Amino acid sequence: MEQDINTTAPQNYKIAPEKVLPTQQFFAVEYPGNVINTEKALQTLGGQRGLKKAVNEDLLELRFRPNNPFCHPINGDIIPTANLLLKVTRRRKKVTYHHTRRDSDEESIKGFNFEIMGIISKTCRFRGMADYQHVPNPNDSIPRYRKALENFDINTIMDFESLLKDERDEDNLPPPSFSRIECPTGYGYRQNMAVVKVLVQKEGQAPALKLINRSQEPPPDAVKSAHQPSPESVARIKKLFAERPIWTRLALMNNLPACDRRTIKMQATIF
Repeated sequence: MEQDINTTAPQNYKIAPEKVLPTQQFFAVEYPGNVINTEKALQTLGGQRGLKKAVNEDLLELRFRPNNPFCHPINGDIIPTANLLLKVTRRRKKVTYHHTRRDSDEESIKGFNFEIMGIISKTCRFRGMADYQHVPNPNDSIPRYRKALENFDINTIMDFESLLKDERDEDNLPPPSFSRIECPTGYGYRQNMAVVKVLVQKEGQAPALKLINRSQEPPPDAVKSAHQPSPESVARIKKLFAERPIWTRLALMNNLPACDRRTIKMQATIF
């Protein structure tokens, strides 16, 4: 039975060509936009220096307004990949004007050439959303001084001390970031399982919707007295705010003992 098995290849069998895989490694960036001007796209990524830093430190920021320091960046995720960089070259044939458009498209393509350039070992992807943007008033002191430095305005630069005395927007300080959440999450909104929807229709009236709560457990008792911080903790916090009216959460916790750090809540008050 072993003699009946034909181990020879058929006559029309065509052996695939063998290619040597290059060892050159590349760094790819999935740019979240239609790139028309390559130079401007590189400026939003920090230029060649920013890309070189991203390869070594795995950190890349995208700024749609690179010349604006108040523009919050989009953080890119650099992940290891094993993709191949393929170079496709299409050769076109000269088309005469008396041909139709369909015939021209068919005859203009002479052939395709494919070449593997190397391995993409790292890829930067932008999957997060941009943070809220804050554009300051161009008539404020700091934007005016920055514009004077760019334009070499000596008179405005010499008058910098008077610009610092402008206290109109002293309390309107933008935070370094507005939102801590970069990617949206599916919350999964749904009705409470203990609440049942019932349609009640009376004669001559439109049907009304009633929600019937069928909770199996009794409601909890009301809190008699809320927890209040100790007078010593309140005195220490008041003393710190008397020394300096504005504190960051981290600086305030570093100046308080461990017993008072639990009383600081993650809340903000808008004036």
